[in-house]
Amino acid sequence: MNLRYLQTFVSAAQTASFSRTGAQLGLTQSAVSLQIRKLEEALGCTLFERTGKAVRLSDAGRQRLPQALRVVEAFEALKRGEADAEAPPALQIGAISTVQQGLLPLALRLAAPRTGTLRLQVVPGTSAELLARIEAREIEAALIVRPRLGLPDDLPWRPIMKDRFVAVAPSGSPQDLRTLLRSLPFLRYKRHSSGGQLVEQFLQRQRLWVNDRLELDEPAALLQMVAEGLGCAILPGDLLPIRSTPGIQVLPLPARAPLREIGLLARAGALKLPAMKALLDGLRQAAAQIQQR
Repeated sequence: MNLRYLQTFVSAAQTASFSRTGAQLGLTQSAVSLQIRKLEEALGCTLFERTGKAVRLSDAGRQRLPQALRVVEAFEALKRGEADAEAPPALQIGAISTVQQGLLPLALRLAAPRTGTLRLQVVPGTSAELLARIEAREIEAALIVRPRLGLPDDLPWRPIMKDRFVAVAPSGSPQDLRTLLRSLPFLRYKRHSSGGQLVEQFLQRQRLWVNDRLELDEPAALLQMVAEGLGCAILPGDLLPIRSTPGIQVLPLPARAPLREIGLLARAGALKLPAMKALLDGLRQAAAQIQQR
């Protein structure tokens, strides 16, 4: 098995994008796709689910990611030699896709002067998946949507921001929400996800009927589909680059619009780390900057 393929797999899992992985590794998107396909053939399983340009880890991919990370890290340590033998272990933090794209990069830059030698492994997943992984002690912390059914007593919750949903549609679409939803196909935020449940509750509460076209648990991919003129959607309004996406118009929702709380769920020991405290401060500063845009 080619080590380079494992490195590409780890990068793609962290970015949830073959194009961003290619930019990181100096590869074309087709080269990334070819390496992932060859790795899948070698392992005898499908590592990613592909929907258009969007990719997400399959169940088999999530199972194999921790082992791939260990192999890649071991090789990097081998290259560094004994001088790095005392390097601190990486802290594994889960993050939902919208946090990875909008909040976390800015927070890491803001916190960089105070995080010292903190090394992170960012583990992708939905809020429900990451909650299960932190409860199973597979990761130490997770940036997720606050669970609706309460929080585990032994896992402190640190709120970071509230993200209000908006309706998005191709430019030139009807300005009235009810008319819009009747006129265009609806690209649905998958109902089993935290955000999708909020959207479904809003539609029922407002007695709004939609013409479902597809259902997907990748808000960024849904936004791109709207930009391509495939339909309209109701999506988180702050952590996606909605207003900078060409071909999009935004419709504010009524006063009781869906609202999700994003926060850090972490083990008490992880929260005591000075670098983790600095990262949490960076996350809150980043959230404030994002919501002022």
